[in-house]
Amino acid sequence: MSKIAEDIRGLVKNKNYEKAFSLGKQGLEKDPHNLEIVESLKLLTAALRSQCMDMASKKQDCTSVYFELEDLLRTVNELTRQDMYGHQV
Repeated sequence: MSKIAEDIRGLVKNKNYEKAFSLGKQGLEKDPHNLEIVESLKLLTAALRSQCMDMASKKQDCTSVYFELEDLLRTVNELTRQDMYGHQV
């Protein structure tokens, strides 16, 4: 596994989502077809999706934190070519 992909996974595990996205975006700019980076970013989308669903179930989906997470999820989905449910588009 590439160093960037490993770093992204570590950042996701530590819930450092913005930094994981930034690193993944930079990695894909250098190598747009790096599947390891894409797969690591899919872990990021799964974590973000889970966090958003958890917040929504607790009626916290009208907070600025929720909107920031959702915006980040939408942005990462563009890189991974996923919809909001994690399906490939």
